[in-house]
Amino acid sequence: DWSCLTDLIAGHFGQVRPGHVYLVDPASEADLQHKAPLLWDWVHRDEPVFHHCQESATDFLDELRRRWSLTYLDRLVRDSKATYAALFRAAASGGDVDHLPRITPIDSPALYALRRDLSGTPRGTVVRSRHPEEADHVAGALHRRLLERGANYSAHTYTLGQRTIRLVSGRGRLLSQVKAAFSGEPPAPTAVDEVVCAGSIPDASPANIVRAETPTTVVRTGIQNNWRDHTTLVTDLRMERA
Repeated sequence: DWSCLTDLIAGHFGQVRPGHVYLVDPASEADLQHKAPLLWDWVHRDEPVFHHCQESATDFLDELRRRWSLTYLDRLVRDSKATYAALFRAAASGGDVDHLPRITPIDSPALYALRRDLSGTPRGTVVRSRHPEEADHVAGALHRRLLERGANYSAHTYTLGQRTIRLVSGRGRLLSQVKAAFSGEPPAPTAVDEVVCAGSIPDASPANIVRAETPTTVVRTGIQNNWRDHTTLVTDLRMERA
């Protein structure tokens, strides 16, 4: 129960020296002080710095996930500037966060979906990278260029005119290996015209790496034949807006 838990935490005061303590609870400060007087006294000493987030844990964690993904994506966009210039023979236009208005909605699921794709992580798999990696800079540069060219992003899909594209980071792997890694995904929420594997290496797709084509069903996405490396998309995006 609550008293047992607070007593357990209070018993470890001497072993823990945090710089900040965040308490997420919709209760008032008076209620919290009454429920756990020892903990309340501890967090109001000179150290640590105490923060009372008066909201539900569900809302707090959702906002934490949103901000973490947003910070990750902003850094990837900034870190990809040199790659952008090399691919498109020009400096990126606008600010580093100009990509945000074209992501709808800008909530934690949408941002995490984008983070998955731009780190080469299939849906249903946890993103392990805490920070953007150099291997994802091609994907980051293409993401920025697509949105500069007027594309809108939602649910793993960029819509550019009549064209729908999914962009995933190939991280220097063979195209067939990227395709195989994503083959076990659950059904995609939106059909796309092509899947572009940024930074992947074209190959002959040996049969032992990539299985034969299978139709898409409500249970399985199938192995599509529209997977390609980034070269064609880079050429298309070098062109001026129509």
